[in-house]
Amino acid sequence: MKVTSDGGYVIVGETSSYGSGAVDAWLVKTDAAGNVQWDQTFGGFGADLARSVFVTKDGYIIAGETSSYGSGDFDAWVIKVSNPPMHPTNLIPADGAEGLSVETTLTSSPFVDPDDQDSHAASQWQITATRGDYSDPVYDSLRDTENKTTLSLPEGYLAHVATYYWRVRYQDNHGAWSAYSSETSFSTASAPPEQPGNVWPIDGAGDTGVTPELKSSPFVDPEIGDKHAASEWQITSTSGDYSNPTLTSGRDTQNLTSYKVSPGKLRYDTTYYWHVRHQDSQGIWSDWSEETSFSTGPVPAAPVAAFSASPTSGDAPLNVQFTDESTGVIDSYAWDFDSDGTVDSTARNPTQSFGEGVYSVTLTVTGPGGSDTEEKPGYIEATAGGGLGTCGCAPVSAAPSPVGLMIGWSVAGVTWGAGYYLVRRAGKGKNR
Repeated sequence: MKVTSDGGYVIVGETSSYGSGAVDAWLVKTDAAGNVQWDQTFGGFGADLARSVFVTKDGYIIAGETSSYGSGDFDAWVIKVSNPPMHPTNLIPADGAEGLSVETTLTSSPFVDPDDQDSHAASQWQITATRGDYSDPVYDSLRDTENKTTLSLPEGYLAHVATYYWRVRYQDNHGAWSAYSSETSFSTASAPPEQPGNVWPIDGAGDTGVTPELKSSPFVDPEIGDKHAASEWQITSTSGDYSNPTLTSGRDTQNLTSYKVSPGKLRYDTTYYWHVRHQDSQGIWSDWSEETSFSTGPVPAAPVAAFSASPTSGDAPLNVQFTDESTGVIDSYAWDFDSDGTVDSTARNPTQSFGEGVYSVTLTVTGPGGSDTEEKPGYIEATAGGGLGTCGCAPVSAAPSPVGLMIGWSVAGVTWGAGYYLVRRAGKGKNR
């Protein structure tokens, strides 16, 4: 045993518990209080013994005997050992971090060695489920020459909703190992929902139109009690590239397993690609579904306008229900109930009240392929019914008036003395 420059101790001996042979030379470094900072074994298949150690300015010299090397039964053995690297520090994840993936990445501090010319040759990463006990680790990289300061943990080692402890040590180009880093911990998140599948449209479907309904497989989660909280739908015109999607729903809590594309989002004669993911009630997202495609098909022919109404005649005020009977792909409707060129309704199946008179009705329908108009002259006839109905006089103080006028009636003036509007039916010279 010798005292080192930092006030600690270096001790040599033999061990049959560690190393590679029956007995191996064993070098142990402690601090001033006797706590082990690092240790290292030397030897081969046979018995290798360390008898003394000497401290040098750049490491240690061990003298002993070996049966693993040399030409005789036992041979004199001198080993030059450089200073080991400084022990590293666990950087990422932070100590006590929660909600990590089971394929998390561990990151440690840069390599530092007291011998400036030494370099980082390898690292050893260990993860355990029991604090301070690495006798049976969950993961042990052994001597790893690739993942020196960062380790992306392979799949299959960690469980969901569990706490783990980890440490790492460094080896220099002379084979000297540092002490292990101080142990830190992290916890893994719940299992995510299973990856959904694209159900509809089927992959490669054609002629879907520009407002298809996308459907995914049902929500499935391995965690008992987790519910389907949201989905996210994305459509792109470039396979595999969703950096600038044609459509993205964002986090959608309404359209969980089906999504109807709104008009104006997609183009005809175009192939699109889509995927979807599910989120559970703990906020964890599944993987995106495997991408599939569909084609919207050619621009459809112009629609054909057609309509009917009931009743088409009767006493005024006459309330009429119109029914659209047009065919083709239609985006919008425009109704003109009195042939004045003004759109009176954009509903598909509107209702309208008519005052006394005969009216021509026009419906114009418009779709991606064009427009079409049907006009029915003199289609509605409302005969005198003995009253103004809902378009009766309104008090002057009501501005604007809450009372509507039937088709065919207009304001003719104001009767100031009585405090009422005066109305008359268009085309008639008589005030009502």
